[in-house]
Amino acid sequence: MKVVMSPKPNVIAVLKSSVSRTAKLPLAVIRGSEEFRYKKAKEFSDMLIKDLDKVSDGKCCSVDDFNNIIKKVLYPNKIKLSIKNKKRVHDSFSAVTVGTLSSIATYDRHSTMIGQTRTDYYDSQISEYEMYLLLDRAEETILDKYVALHESRHLFDKICNPKTLVERDLGIDLVDSKRESFDSAYKCLVDTYRIPILEYFIKLKAQYHLSKLSDEEYINCLQCIRRSLKTEMNAYSDELAYLKKDYGKNFWSIIDTSGYRMHNYPKRLAMVNQMLGDKLAEVREKIHKDNSQKTNH
Repeated sequence: MKVVMSPKPNVIAVLKSSVSRTAKLPLAVIRGSEEFRYKKAKEFSDMLIKDLDKVSDGKCCSVDDFNNIIKKVLYPNKIKLSIKNKKRVHDSFSAVTVGTLSSIATYDRHSTMIGQTRTDYYDSQISEYEMYLLLDRAEETILDKYVALHESRHLFDKICNPKTLVERDLGIDLVDSKRESFDSAYKCLVDTYRIPILEYFIKLKAQYHLSKLSDEEYINCLQCIRRSLKTEMNAYSDELAYLKKDYGKNFWSIIDTSGYRMHNYPKRLAMVNQMLGDKLAEVREKIHKDNSQKTNH
């Protein structure tokens, strides 16, 4: 459950989130440890690669073939997914082909009056996913099957881990005044290209933004960031393995320009784990001091 800002005074807005059956796999399929669920997602990814090789033409494959393969890999489970066109992005490092996987939510509002304060309850449900990929002009062909695989691994991770990667991350939304702080910290630790000499300053900047949150919000946000980094590592690992299989000796020249090397996700994850550990230790110390003071009184 999370609190969101309301435009009207004397109103408390509370958002309750869930994931529908069209956006997650049944518990019977994914019941087990986190390691088991990620292993299941990897199995789906490997099956996708095997079938993509049968229908792809170099880096390209048709949208229809890709959709059919996703359905085949997940059968008999039905996940609602649509493929959208995403334009090429140019940044300060290079022109890169990128993809995005978005979770789509629907909202229903219910209101209750308590004295002079009204509470708005927003029931939010993730019901489908949209995958944005670089397509041809007719929007019938995917122009980079490796990026499609990358985003598919994000999809598989999400549907195999709906509680941690979808519902729980949706549930950490903050009031608008704090949401900006979280978004800024997220960008520092996940989205910003990594330049080694700036790594220390990236951490300081992220800590500055997170310092505006409560201890609980700080910890929840870092856990969300940690999960995001883990699924990015999974997606890049599968994408790079697919590139290596297809390009052989030329593999290293290709990944020299990839976002994976620029971001250096393993080091980012280690940084976030350290920040989270330091914060948890700080909170435990606060609790210990508070308990000691209460005992003395």
